[in-house]
Amino acid sequence: MWYMHIFLAMSFIQGNSLAQKITISDYNPTYSKTECTTGFISWKDYVVYNVAVDAGSVGLENKTVRFHTARYSSDQWHHLCLVNLDHKCSLSQTAVCYCNQSEGTLFQVVINMTASSKYSGGLLKGYVGVDIVSNVQKIPQMYDLSEVMFDVNGFNFTGDSNALQLQTNESTITFCCRDLPSPCRAKIKHQQELVASGEPCAVYNISSTHQQGSFNLTLAYDICKVTKEINVLIHYGLSQSNQEYFVLIMSLITTIVVMSLLLMASICYIQSINRKQSIVQG
Repeated sequence: MWYMHIFLAMSFIQGNSLAQKITISDYNPTYSKTECTTGFISWKDYVVYNVAVDAGSVGLENKTVRFHTARYSSDQWHHLCLVNLDHKCSLSQTAVCYCNQSEGTLFQVVINMTASSKYSGGLLKGYVGVDIVSNVQKIPQMYDLSEVMFDVNGFNFTGDSNALQLQTNESTITFCCRDLPSPCRAKIKHQQELVASGEPCAVYNISSTHQQGSFNLTLAYDICKVTKEINVLIHYGLSQSNQEYFVLIMSLITTIVVMSLLLMASICYIQSINRKQSIVQG
């Protein structure tokens, strides 16, 4: 893979103006590692940037080029990685940042950034000392799938949920993945059988297959070939207020039945005593 980065960076440098001493290109989707068409998944994907450094014209040779990142809407910069420029580009070679001499004192540096939601939508820049600073490049959106929100009939839950309960009177279950990397396919299963699937939403008509009561569904999402299933207990047909009313009525009925049985037992007991007294008197 490294020789592809060299070829790409040499092409970039040849067409780049030397007026900018350190130039960070847009992130390269060709050499970045992801199954997504938009966005990146944290701790799974990699984002590749190519950096052109005109070392000879500004005396950067044998100098350290540092790269920092800043969170979205923040002015605080944090260290990402560094490289030391020498004739053979042999110093400070790491998996995150490494360099290759291209033409004379023109260097290319490759930044191989592991995707993380802490970088999402943030900024990237490189500098030597305080006087020589690169252009600022934007970092694409990156998603932690344990933090993203999913939607079931308007009820939001996070991707790290394992079991849910949902009360609904609606005739359909609509399961969606919103504001996520794509492709994102939502799936609904009943008794391990796929009953609905779609991008970005799956819709399952429960009124035609289920009576009023409770039943289990499995919701599954497939985001950029990452799959997770979530079990949901559906309470269908009674709202919470109706359920409370129903429980109250049933309690009253139970109380009435119990009192009736006690009354009948009392009447029978009294009748039994009266019969015994009649026999004694007779």
